[in-house]
Amino acid sequence: MPIVTKSIQLPAEKSDGLRICIMRRPGEYMDWDLWMPKLSPSSELLDSYKKNGLPWEKFKKKFAKEVLQQQTRLLAYLVMLARRTTVTLLCVEPEEEYCHRSLVKNVCEAVLNEIPNVNVTSAALIQRELNPCRRKII
Repeated sequence: MPIVTKSIQLPAEKSDGLRICIMRRPGEYMDWDLWMPKLSPSSELLDSYKKNGLPWEKFKKKFAKEVLQQQTRLLAYLVMLARRTTVTLLCVEPEEEYCHRSLVKNVCEAVLNEIPNVNVTSAALIQRELNPCRRKII
């Protein structure tokens, strides 16, 4: 099943499948099925990018070190979910191009494409594939 991204500000649709919010501070009015704030940038990193003009390339590297390399269990869980249903990663940004949700999606898709689809149920196997010592995240 696919992993897609969407702005949480857009209406929920049946085709979204499992809607996973990966924002640190979502508003109460927002609609999601599962909340994974550990897959969001820290407030400091987000402020550096949004308010202080940290370039996207530097943001990606810092996000990889801060989140993608530290949260391999959650990423493995996302991959396992995506094996079973459509997963929609949600954030407030209108477009995914310069949003952390695209980075989370890319890492999960890389694992989905590398590990055969047959009988993959082991989080340990997927987590091993996400291990930053064995793979360059970005």
